[in-house]
Amino acid sequence: MTEPTSEGKLIPNCKPVGCRVLVAVSNTDDPAGGWSIFPFNFGYIIPDYPHIATSIDKVIFNVNDFGIKNDTFTGSRIVVADKNSMLNGQSVNIPYLVTDQDDRFFTTLPVRGMDSSNCNYLVSVGQAIPKPIAFNLQLFKVCGNPLTKDVTISLDGIPMIDNPTILPVSAAQPPTAVGPSKQLDTGDLRILSSVFNNGNIINSMGTSCTVENVKQACIRIQVLNTTNNSFIVNENVGVRGNDLAKPSVSVNNEGKLRYITAISGANTNLSLLAGNENNDLKLIAQSAGPMDDQPMKPIDKQPVNRLGDYFSSAVDPIDGSIWVSGEYVSPQLLGPWSTMITHIP
Repeated sequence: MTEPTSEGKLIPNCKPVGCRVLVAVSNTDDPAGGWSIFPFNFGYIIPDYPHIATSIDKVIFNVNDFGIKNDTFTGSRIVVADKNSMLNGQSVNIPYLVTDQDDRFFTTLPVRGMDSSNCNYLVSVGQAIPKPIAFNLQLFKVCGNPLTKDVTISLDGIPMIDNPTILPVSAAQPPTAVGPSKQLDTGDLRILSSVFNNGNIINSMGTSCTVENVKQACIRIQVLNTTNNSFIVNENVGVRGNDLAKPSVSVNNEGKLRYITAISGANTNLSLLAGNENNDLKLIAQSAGPMDDQPMKPIDKQPVNRLGDYFSSAVDPIDGSIWVSGEYVSPQLLGPWSTMITHIP
């Protein structure tokens, strides 16, 4: 819930108990059945952009803390909770710990796919406000359990290549349309998705690169070997004449890398592309207009097509296909935000 301030901004309604993150656990294998809700309290600090992951014995999520009145970023935090206590439906006194605010890192993202591990990884590229400058991949490793009070968190900075390989890809062109008058500049180098597979961490993030002497918004795909903390893949992907944004990575049931990304350009409607480890791109969805990266202004009369920060892909456990979901704004639809769901066979 939100409420307007005197300046016209929208802030979370954290009354009367303060701001909380709610974690839901299904009581059975049936998602249509009952759920147990576990609140994690943060007082009168906005715990923004939480993402969750699990291991054998832990539930872990991140938050970016912002001031409730002035929208000022005050630091990122990691929350580690005992998974078995939550699975057993224990409604109170869940053993958990919250790290102190650390303003060196913006979006410390949990790595998905570590359910069979005793430890969890999280990844970050460091501070990203007001503009991202990333030189190292920050790799956090969380082991132990708050129930036994033996949680340890280690941090390793891994240098990223300043000028990784650029792959100008000629994709199937989306329908021609009158696009934005300016190039897309997301100003966002956060790691937006991360998944663990066969000892490797696979990341996707936004970046800028030069494709055929033109600077534009691109995406970066990384594969990190956790045995020696070295990059197997660290590549920028660009499509000539278009901007890419909001990438998300998955690994299908054959162990093959798949990713999706938004594309937009001066002659391209906002669309979605699906890619693989060979960077073969395929158009999978399109909108009625171009994409913008500007904040919603005003929230009820958004004049552009814009994707939200929550944008993800996941593997279907039955057939290994990919499901994509995300938030977006469109002037053709009522309300500030809508949800998109797409299936990639």
